[in-house]
Amino acid sequence: MSKPIRIALGATVLARGMASDGHLDGIGVYTRELLRTLTQTGSELDVSPVVFGNKAMHIGDRTASALPLSFEASSAIAYLTHMSTPGADRIHREADLFHAPDHCIPRFRKTPVVASIMDVIPLTKPEFARSTLRRVKSTVFAHLACKAQHIVTISEYSAMEIEQVLGIPRQRITVTPLGVNSRYFEHATPAARVDLLNRYALSKPYFLFVGTLQARKNVERIVNAYERLPVGVQDAFDLVIAGRARPDMVGLTDRLLRARSQGCVKWIQYVPDADLPILMQSATSLVFPSLYEGFGLPVLEAFASRTPVITSNTTSLPEVAGGAAILVNPMAVEEISDAMQRVAQPAEQLNQMVERAYARARQFTWESTAALTLAAYRCVVA
Repeated sequence: MSKPIRIALGATVLARGMASDGHLDGIGVYTRELLRTLTQTGSELDVSPVVFGNKAMHIGDRTASALPLSFEASSAIAYLTHMSTPGADRIHREADLFHAPDHCIPRFRKTPVVASIMDVIPLTKPEFARSTLRRVKSTVFAHLACKAQHIVTISEYSAMEIEQVLGIPRQRITVTPLGVNSRYFEHATPAARVDLLNRYALSKPYFLFVGTLQARKNVERIVNAYERLPVGVQDAFDLVIAGRARPDMVGLTDRLLRARSQGCVKWIQYVPDADLPILMQSATSLVFPSLYEGFGLPVLEAFASRTPVITSNTTSLPEVAGGAAILVNPMAVEEISDAMQRVAQPAEQLNQMVERAYARARQFTWESTAALTLAAYRCVVA
């Protein structure tokens, strides 16, 4: 029997999320599911989580070992000195490969590095990135990404951009689409739905947006589209915005607070993971006209929930939707509004689209993501 491939799996973002309030962003969920599914591959892999910051951290029942410095300090050293990230010798002794699934990419001379890059938004759309040291961070990120032996990304669209923007040859890039949590396929009981709707004071059918409130999510235009609906439709349907606002979204925050006080928009700033599937299943439609996505997992989660989806005809979203969603120009408020009015008046054609969407969601599993990732590992260590 051949020896297992020893994988040091970067878990810095995951550990931070679990150590705070337990709420994970997209990268945190991706890392958690990779850790879960890769450890189920049997004897072929030996996976050990690793974090930056000189402090071992707990991830469920596992303890992640620590590299000596924070990622920020480590990446600065690697970039400025062209030397390996501090702690490289220990990683070389203990692992055959380091996988950075969370954009915390080290630079090692002896140990090959696989880097997961969800998108290159900071490089192609800097207006959507956080402004603090944005240019410096983007420069260091690009440098470290290019030094990785192999890139894993989540859509053909992102692979194309990585090749064009970073100049990384396509043969060094593997596409591993994301998976859908099985909870979204589990049909909630009527009692569970009533309980959730009562807790969030949702007494009418509703259009739903889910995600962090940031500029590229296009929430302002969703609100504009809702307000453009005929009065009768607005009276019959609420608009529910579920997600926390980034600190730089003060204008949107003020608008949502005003709209919430007037009763026309429901803003739920935090929804526990356990509530999200029922919230999605109970919605009239997911409205997700994002300006830029490397993948767009909420689209598939809505598909699994048998909830109609309105999403953008740009970036990765048509690829993920696969012809099973209503596609709109995300810049055109009238198109978003017309699509909302269309799903408010169900027709047989819409039901057929929902069934196609459900079947499509079934194609995306975290086990498949892990299998494709393992194939990339094999190529690198070979």
